[in-house]
This record gives sequence, structure tokens and C-alpha cells, in this order.
Amino acid sequence: MATTPAERSLLDALPDSGTAVLRCYREGEILFVDPLALAPGDPSGSQVLRRRLAASVAADELDVWLGTARPADGTLEGLPALATQFLGARIRSMVAAWQYDTDELAALRRNLWRLDTRTLCSSQHPVLGFAEPAENPGRRR
Repeated sequence: MATTPAERSLLDALPDSGTAVLRCYREGEILFVDPLALAPGDPSGSQVLRRRLAASVAADELDVWLGTARPADGTLEGLPALATQFLGARIRSMVAAWQYDTDELAALRRNLWRLDTRTLCSSQHPVLGFAEPAENPGRRR
């Protein structure tokens, strides 16, 4: 599990060469599973982050918070067992959809999945791949 957004973006180029990428990570008490990236044009880790920042009412604060690695964020340690089982079920269902090329695969390639481990409420959020804009020298990343 990657602990910072920079680490989550390390695999962004792999789908361009035919290697699938499935990212999952923890931010405090929240677990995320990014859209399954199978080919060029699928959302990358950096695009998921930008979508989250764009949707946030406190984007600058979220950006700073995400850039700070916390020891627990790299592990599932201390989370409720049921939450880790939900995460495992989500990952297994995504791999099965890819393996058997099910109708659900298209949605799994464009939806970010979020699980609040305290309430066990999950939600999905659409993220579409897009052409990368030019670098903005004023932003960190």
C-alpha cells in the first residue's frame, strides 16, 4: 500500500505497456480502491488525486494532509476485521470481472471506491481518464 500520492502515481505508465494496475490505499480510517487501469486512457493515480482535490471543499488542506505520510496509512493494522474483509471482497470482485470480462468491468475502470471503516459505508465516485495538461510550476507534485 502506498502511503503518499506520489507513491500512488509511480505505476501510472504501466497500463500504456499492457500491464494492469489496481491501487488500494488507506487514509486514516478510510480505504480507497482506485479504478482498475488496464489500458491507456484509463484513470491514473494522479488523475484520481486531481479529481478528489477538485471535488473537495478544502482542496489545499486535503493536498497538504495527503502529502504527509502517517505510519498506519501503509497497513491495515488496527482496522475492524469486517472492513478488511470488505476490501478483500472488492479487490477479488474486480479481478474476477477483469478475468471473465464481465459487464461490470467498464464501471470498475472508471469508479473510485471508498469505504469508511468506522461505519462500513461504501460509495463509488466516477473518475474519467483525460489527456494530461501541461505542468503547472506553481503546484507541488
